[in-house]
Amino acid sequence: MNSQVAQNQLDRIDLNKTIYESAIGRHLVEATNNLLKDQAGFFEGVARFEILSARRISASFHVEISGHEGELWEVWEFEIFTHSLSL
Repeated sequence: MNSQVAQNQLDRIDLNKTIYESAIGRHLVEATNNLLKDQAGFFEGVARFEILSARRISASFHVEISGHEGELWEVWEFEIFTHSLSL
């Protein structure tokens, strides 16, 4: 059953509509929020989107962002499937 679900998922993903974006945050939820907030213009022409996966691509690092000095943050990469407005 799991392999059939996986195959159905693969069949519906158009590689031209699957994109990869990265964002930083103290944890996954904050990185997701930062991705959506910082990339508002990026989703122009997109009716809806799905975050298919997220993976941490860096170890924690100390940031020098005003108000967050010394906090440990991480870089996350998101795989996003977009649905065009023209569909």
